[in-house]
Amino acid sequence: MGCHNLYLVGGAPRVGKSSLAHRLLEIDRIPFLPTDVLRTMLRRVLPELDAIDQDPVDASLLAEFMYPHIEQAAEVCVEEAECFLIEGFELSPRYPARLQAALEQTEVRGCFLGHGSFSIEDLSGYRGPKPQHRDASRADLREAAA
Repeated sequence: MGCHNLYLVGGAPRVGKSSLAHRLLEIDRIPFLPTDVLRTMLRRVLPELDAIDQDPVDASLLAEFMYPHIEQAAEVCVEEAECFLIEGFELSPRYPARLQAALEQTEVRGCFLGHGSFSIEDLSGYRGPKPQHRDASRADLREAAA
């Protein structure tokens, strides 16, 4: 097996992680795994995940809970493709070093996106709102922005 590349794109919700992943797939043919898919699958076998993944989410607790599962997913991803990207808000800046140590012959790089602040206009004007925000009131958007 030659050297593989694993890219991690993490950061706050609604900052463009999925858009970046889709763009890299389109331009460079880098396949990706959204951690949303992984969390949905894990909920079926790990009911304790539901208790952790509720608003307000403790990001560091969720990141620690998810790490072993993301490591296993990363192992499969790098077996399937020379370059692979995993994106999600629960990815921690500690993940690249941990994954680098766990995955032999794999170069791991991370990118963590974020905003200094969100406004309700940012959320309401976003071109691809997630289903839970489509019909949100201004009060709901203001709370999400905070």
